[in-house]
Amino acid sequence: MINIKELRIGVEETFGEKITTAKQCRMLEEAILAESNRRISSATLRRFFGLLPSSSKISPYNVDTLVIYSRFNQEKFGNAILGLDMSQNKKGCPNKEQPVVIKIDPKNILNFIDIFTTWGVIT
Repeated sequence: MINIKELRIGVEETFGEKITTAKQCRMLEEAILAESNRRISSATLRRFFGLLPSSSKISPYNVDTLVIYSRFNQEKFGNAILGLDMSQNKKGCPNKEQPVVIKIDPKNILNFIDIFTTWGVIT
């Protein structure tokens, strides 16, 4: 499970400042698009940083986008997002003789490919 508080900190570290205003969320939206080629709305970012009230959870796509943008603790977040034990090595294999078998929901295949490409697991 991803620790959302740690992810917030990672996004702020990548952005270079603490997110406290709607203007910063608009700037962060542009930075995320430029860095990751993925879109996340400033309204979603305001909810994520607690600047707008929300009763819903952030979507897996948006969590993936923030992880990709922040590149924050990829091994730790990789385990939650991809279902891998990424702590063993960069390719997620516990050892060379026993590769990890991944079952991917077809609806999420593009997210997995995007994350693996971003992290350099596949090229």
